[in-house]
Amino acid sequence: MVPAYAGLLGSVGLAFLLQTVYLLPITVIALVVVVGALGFRAPRRGGYGPFVVGVVAACLLLVGKFVLEFDLGTYGGIGLLIVASVWNSWPTKLPSSEPVQLAIPEDDSANQ
Repeated sequence: MVPAYAGLLGSVGLAFLLQTVYLLPITVIALVVVVGALGFRAPRRGGYGPFVVGVVAACLLLVGKFVLEFDLGTYGGIGLLIVASVWNSWPTKLPSSEPVQLAIPEDDSANQ
């Protein structure tokens, strides 16, 4: 996980942020953005399921990385975030609507 941070931050000239003091806040900010995007307009995209999975994944990732230092928890959280993102972007079926019939006005001259 650190090589990903190193590549990203080093490419924009912010390699000094790789100190341990900054890793937790940067990770929290990134997860808030990602989970916030999952929750943005969730009812229109099929519900809050991906958002809930994203929150669980973010918590699992943070606890696995910074509290327990448990690699399986960290990678499990990353995997769940990917699942939530794919689920969120999956197209939903539009509600079927009955065909609309247009009323065509009758020509009164034909009746005369």
